[in-house]
This record gives sequence, structure tokens and C-alpha cells, in this order.
Amino acid sequence: SFSSSDTLEVDTLRAYPCVLGSFQHAQLDVSATLSNGMRFAVPSSFSVASTNTSVVSLMAGSENVLQGNTAGIANISVAWNSKVSNLMPLTVTSSQVSVRATKLMTVWEAGTFSGAVGSSRALEVAVEFDDGTEFEDAVGGVQSNWLSAHQFLEFDSDQPSKIGIDSRGIATLLGNHYTEVDLTVAVQACALNGLDNRDVNDTEEVIANLEPALGDVDLGNSTGLQFTPMAVGGT
Repeated sequence: SFSSSDTLEVDTLRAYPCVLGSFQHAQLDVSATLSNGMRFAVPSSFSVASTNTSVVSLMAGSENVLQGNTAGIANISVAWNSKVSNLMPLTVTSSQVSVRATKLMTVWEAGTFSGAVGSSRALEVAVEFDDGTEFEDAVGGVQSNWLSAHQFLEFDSDQPSKIGIDSRGIATLLGNHYTEVDLTVAVQACALNGLDNRDVNDTEEVIANLEPALGDVDLGNSTGLQFTPMAVGGT
């Protein structure tokens, strides 16, 4: 026999910073406890219901991701194998979460962005909020389906003619450079709450090294700096 679960590990969804009307989402991982005390994860074939879908509803196209829609309280229940859980309250609040830390996690081979002119790749940015929730990758992670990086983060390159970067966090290789290029991510200043959290930022150094075009000769190193730096007067 099966005894249904009746608690939510997360009981509150808060508003995201700088994005009017956008609230946190929660992914449901359903577990069940048998009469012999054994507990196991329910992988699929369960259904989720909300008593107030104007407050909390399933994200379109998802079977287990709940989205906050407006401030209020909804009761959530899960049904599986003809058993239904107790009602579990989930609160949506307009109180905003703040970004506590950002970390650039992009993996560059030998610290080098190499490729043909115009090659592009997405940066990987880990984000931690003040309520302890985290995005493993704010640019390309699953949460980008409901919150895009450009809505609350900003990106910059100190050599945009060598490595350009757009508002989505996509870097484009444009030319060689004699030293490392600094790529930076920062939290946007937020007009909604008057906070300027741009001091929450992170920078990574990347070497721009173009691959030769067809028929060209590649001078210098293929990874790392194209040419080894030398002191003035050196040979």
C-alpha cells in the first residue's frame, strides 16, 4: 500500500528582482512511503492540482514545475496510484529576492576562446540568491525558460572589438589580442526596488586566439596567447 506525502520543502515563492510580475518557480520531486516504511521517488505518472491557479499553476508544457503568478496562497495536491496527498499551502509574495553572488563558470580550453571569426558561445553563470536558491547556469539553464539572464544581469567585455558580448551573455570571437580579455557579469541596477547591486559581479580572463581562415597560415600559438609576451627590448 501507499501513503502519500503531505509537505512541501519550499513553502514560499518570491518575486524576481527587476522583472515586474515574475515570480520564482518550484520543481516538484514527488516521493512516496510504503506501509513497510520504504520511501522511494515517484518518477512519473503523477498529477498536480492547485486550488488557485491564478496564484500558482503548472508551467505550460511541464508536468512538475509550479510557477507563481500573483501574490496570494494556493493549496497544492499530488495524486498518484489512486492516492491523493493532503493539501499543501504554497505562498506567493511580492517581496523580492536579491542576488547575493554571481560566478562565471565558463570552461575555456587552456583559458582560450579559439575559433573562426564570428564564433560564439554562451557564458555559464552561477547565481545565488539571498534565500539560498541557486541557478547553476543563469544563461543556459532550465530556468532560462521563465527568466532570461538579460532580465536581471548585464554583461561586458573590456575589449569588445576582440571578444564581443551581448545582453544575453553570448560571447563572439572577433579578433586576436595580445593579452587576456576581461569578461564581466554584474547584477542590473533595479528600478523596481531602487537598489543598485552592480557591485555583485564576477570577471573571468579569456584569451582571444583566432583560428586561420581557409588558405591562411596560422602564426604563433594555437592556444593561449598568440605570441608569448616579451619585455621591452627583448628579442
